[in-house]
Amino acid sequence: MKFDAFAARLVSERSWHESQRIREAADGSMVLQMELGGLEEIERWILSWGSHVRVLAPGQLVKRIAAEAQAVAAIYVRGTPRNSRRKTA
Repeated sequence: MKFDAFAARLVSERSWHESQRIREAADGSMVLQMELGGLEEIERWILSWGSHVRVLAPGQLVKRIAAEAQAVAAIYVRGTPRNSRRKTA
């Protein structure tokens, strides 16, 4: 995950996982790597950072986060949450 400079300051202030590795960039951003047992345990945490984070790998997590971000955006574009959409017969 790559965090922008704003989020990098906050993320780097604490330990999130025992396997975490941080690589800081000159522009204040940072890349955080972790080895996890599953994607579910990290997905909501990533989404909580909004546009301040970008998932770089694994590809499956990138797709899951992108799909959820599109679903959230659709609520504001169409005004209809995905769970309340109903098919008509």
